[in-house]
Amino acid sequence: MINVNDILNIDEVASSQYKFQRNLPIDIDIDTVIYNDMEIYNEVDKVIAEDELNTRAVNELAAFRVFKPDFLLKKHIVCADGLGLLQRQKIFKYSSLAMTDNNFLTNKYLLPIRLPNGLVFTYMSYDPNADINRYTMPSVKNNPRYSYAHQGSMLGNLESLNISGNEIYCAEGFFDAYRLEESMGVPGIALLGSNLTKTKYRILREIKKKTGKRLIYVPDIDANKAGTGNKLIGSDIWDNIFNFNLEFNTDKVYKDIDQYFREQAEKSGDWQ
Repeated sequence: MINVNDILNIDEVASSQYKFQRNLPIDIDIDTVIYNDMEIYNEVDKVIAEDELNTRAVNELAAFRVFKPDFLLKKHIVCADGLGLLQRQKIFKYSSLAMTDNNFLTNKYLLPIRLPNGLVFTYMSYDPNADINRYTMPSVKNNPRYSYAHQGSMLGNLESLNISGNEIYCAEGFFDAYRLEESMGVPGIALLGSNLTKTKYRILREIKKKTGKRLIYVPDIDANKAGTGNKLIGSDIWDNIFNFNLEFNTDKVYKDIDQYFREQAEKSGDWQ
């Protein structure tokens, strides 16, 4: 199990990463539920690579998203197939995930949301077949003590901060961040949406302060222009804006960095 000090002794970036409903920083007060969940998730994280069914499912996801299989396997994504997952990874039954009321464990993939030191804090579910609500956070009805993970107060793929370089790239989606890391070899942070909340701004500010690296925003170029809205693209947190369509001189306008590299991988076959 995780030593409590492994959580308490994390730096300010990790402390700022998670603010809960009571707005208490991680090093002052962690609910017992959160300690318990983190211990369970990180026990699963140690053994998930040995789960053959999970490996097959993640390889299927890699083929669907056109990623190199070894990249997604190293992310320790979890295949959530309802009772099947609870039978394969029995310890999950003792976490708050087993009490979710939003079909969190049914035909989904669980993307680990980690602290910068690599510990799994929670999961965001991804449903590749959904038209709406493709990404969801765990929620336990009428019990906020168990619903501590809020999309507006966290960022994804923070473990990529350990990649060397002078710049950190930030995009809206989880797979955008994964693609930046896989295809460009740079730290890729997922903003988990187009709303740059005050908490997320504080996290990014702490990241700049602690790492001394420049923050580069990679906007979505989509129909609703959420990613290019002034509140996000016009924020003073960014040191530069990376318009990949212009930088790569693309022959068409790609809506996000994931779509661009996905189509390049499909053409080259390098992902297989």
